Amino acid sequence: MSNSDDEFVQMSIDSYSTYDDDGHFGRDIPTKGGEFVRSRLEQYVADWLHDNGYNYEYEPCYSGPYVPDFVVGDVVIEVWGMTGNTKYDLKRQEKERWYSEQGVNLIGIEPENVDTLDNKLQKLNKVMES
Repeated sequence: MSNSDDEFVQMSIDSYSTYDDDGHFGRDIPTKGGEFVRSRLEQYVADWLHDNGYNYEYEPCYSGPYVPDFVVGDVVIEVWGMTGNTKYDLKRQEKERWYSEQGVNLIGIEPENVDTLDNKLQKLNKVMES
């Protein structure tokens, strides 16, 4: 891993409050809906969903090899909080490919989307209405 990758990973890890000895990030950031999430970015998404009246599940049991961050109806929302890290990006590509093969309605949220969640999550309205 290059120095810039190391710095990016550290910045991403610092955005999480805690992680255990196995490197699993803790779920200790509260949301308006009352659950606890793993990152500030997940908190923003959960709070947006709550504020806009969406019923959602956080890290639900899901048929398949992956646990999505959020599920709203038949829409999966993945929060891509460590984009730019090579290993993370490869795993992301695997997840995106699998979701596509399954015909899953996927919305991906990256850190730069925080200020434009309204625009990014408008797809929810379209999918929920159909």
